[in-house]
Amino acid sequence: MKINGQSHYLLATDGSGYFRSEKLVCDCCMIEEHFDENNKMTLKFGHNILAGSIVHPDLKQVIPMCPEPIMRLDGSSKNDSEQTAFRRFLADFKREHPKLKIIFLLDALYANGPIIKLLREYGYEFLIAVKETKSLLL
Repeated sequence: MKINGQSHYLLATDGSGYFRSEKLVCDCCMIEEHFDENNKMTLKFGHNILAGSIVHPDLKQVIPMCPEPIMRLDGSSKNDSEQTAFRRFLADFKREHPKLKIIFLLDALYANGPIIKLLREYGYEFLIAVKETKSLLL
């Protein structure tokens, strides 16, 4: 894609879960509380990742870039978040690919001031998909 005559790569970025269990757990597992119809709580443990991939609208192939784990850090009782992982991802990506022209493709989770400010500070272009009914302030 070209912006002001310069070619840019499209980098689709999103969080995803790749392991879930009600029995197996490790120190880095994210912990989710689930309640059934009787208000009985069960814990689910899992691992998530923030993944960015270079994509092209005419190609099936993608190029994965800088996977960033989303997990509890160093025995913390607090879960990590996709947005915090994205901040780490941006720093790593800029360090590893300082001259690569990128347009980030993001979902509505990233449609907030701090993330947009950070993308601009790093000099990146971005497209954020939001639903009209969910983002009335935009």
